[in-house]
Amino acid sequence: MKTYHGSEAKKLLESRPSETPGRGAGLLVHFRMKDTKIDHLVRGKRFCGKWKLTVGGAVDNDERFIDCAIREFREEHFGLKIGKLVIDYDVAVFDPKHEYITGQATVLIENEEVLEQYIATLKLCATAAQNALHALTKKVDPEERISLATQALGNSRFVGQLLLESHGNAVVWFLQEIEKGRYKDEERVVDFESEIATTIKVFTEYSDFDIVESREMLELEDRSALFKPESVPVMELLKYHFDDTRPGFCAQS
Repeated sequence: MKTYHGSEAKKLLESRPSETPGRGAGLLVHFRMKDTKIDHLVRGKRFCGKWKLTVGGAVDNDERFIDCAIREFREEHFGLKIGKLVIDYDVAVFDPKHEYITGQATVLIENEEVLEQYIATLKLCATAAQNALHALTKKVDPEERISLATQALGNSRFVGQLLLESHGNAVVWFLQEIEKGRYKDEERVVDFESEIATTIKVFTEYSDFDIVESREMLELEDRSALFKPESVPVMELLKYHFDDTRPGFCAQS
């Protein structure tokens, strides 16, 4: 991975795939408390069991990499907003192996209580996604399947975001059919690798969320040498905590 700074970083983030070889973009988002100035990271637990520190995905229709990263952040966090997202155009990382560009940004929030409420809402959405996936792909008792579908459909934010996806209407239709009791045996409604199930896995991304302090993610002997005032260099988090199979992943825990 190569780190860019200053004008080179800004140019990279604002470029498009037609200008810079790349298939995807992401953000490392720091949630900064206005009262304590302490940075936190929100990480999501993928369905595979790995925790992910960054948000991001594939670039659409030759959009700018930074626009892709912001869009993915909004999608993966179910459209929730708790503060202004400020992009740090002074640093960007390019991963040539995956043709992936990662920047960093900060969301300014009032206090830790606001962040905890944000996480609680994300967890509810993640639970709805998990329930929807289980209702569709697990071999379960019909009554349990109905209960799972009902719980998933009961989360309006999850359903609303899901309906924005290309196959979201189909997912909601299947869940509604389950809720009506149309599936009366224990067999799976759809296969785990089906397009319907994949829509949930790709769109929702996570089965859980939690909060960690940014500085806790650095496991270095001399942490102070790496810190800029009130910030953590994105490159160090990428270098020490992402595995080499896909961008944005940290160790399973």
